Amino acid sequence: MSELFSVAVVGATGAIGESVVACLEERKFPVDELFVVASERSAGTPISFGKRNPKIKNLADFDFSKVQLVFFCVPAEVSAEYVPHALEAGCYVIDTSSAFVGDESSLLVSAGVNDAVLEGITAPQLIVAPSATSSALIKVLHPIQQVFGVVRIHSTCMQSVSSHGHRGLEELGRQTASLLNFQQIKPDVFPQQIAFNVLPQFGDVNEQGYTHDEMNVVVELQRLVGDDDLPVNISMIQVPTFYGSTQVVQLETREPFEIEQVQQLLSSQAQLKVDTKKDPSSMVTAVGQAGENKVAVSRVRQDLAEPYGLSLCIVADNIRQGSALSSVQIAEILVKSHL
Repeated sequence: MSELFSVAVVGATGAIGESVVACLEERKFPVDELFVVASERSAGTPISFGKRNPKIKNLADFDFSKVQLVFFCVPAEVSAEYVPHALEAGCYVIDTSSAFVGDESSLLVSAGVNDAVLEGITAPQLIVAPSATSSALIKVLHPIQQVFGVVRIHSTCMQSVSSHGHRGLEELGRQTASLLNFQQIKPDVFPQQIAFNVLPQFGDVNEQGYTHDEMNVVVELQRLVGDDDLPVNISMIQVPTFYGSTQVVQLETREPFEIEQVQQLLSSQAQLKVDTKKDPSSMVTAVGQAGENKVAVSRVRQDLAEPYGLSLCIVADNIRQGSALSSVQIAEILVKSHL
């Protein structure tokens, strides 16, 4: 095998795709040739990648046989259409969408948590990177599960507008400017005003009252934990922040614990940054965590309602840490073992 690899980033002009390209450069991923792929309207536009400036290729007619590894950073419906073409062309595929989360033939991988599922791969494979919400939560959940066991999970996730890509970012910026200038607004991406507001629901709900994104996180966590029966309850609300997701989490453990034990356990994890000072003026927030690679944990405390209950807050950059970096870390495992 060669030491350098041909790589394609599909959705390279989107928020996640741009961050994947940045992470590939920053982490010096062994790229021979980088193909940046997007829709026809972006075709021909150059993108900066080190000393190279590859031009956007049109996804509709892109030849996947040119590459060995493909990152899909596009909506689920686009992944559903084009991922099969990449697999047929013999590519290893890392998909950041929810299109194949429920497909048992895919491998759901969170780097540093369940790398072992990649062992034994002998041919190109579809690998699904978990959503930003699951990616941050599983990094905290995994060490706790290993030591104390976890029997129940509740999480309320406050999503930033970047979870809807550039369109979400632009709408918040546009609405904020308009309202500060006493101008009327017209919601487009979001069902109601998002600037200076909190939306308790985004998207349609199922018969139980849960959205597709919420149910997607339930499935992802159960798959990552390896327990299809693990009780998981997720609420996702939309807040007017540009980047970063904040989760308020309640866990119920199987074994008793001391708060100091949990703090020490989480502090020993390379992917986590744990705040034990309890000082609100220095506590990590979504704004402070933007652009960071680690998941920040704070307010670790005993749940007052459950004897084996643990409450904590998690903050992570949903675009960089939650999606882009996680995907590139998966690719780094593939390079070492399989490509």
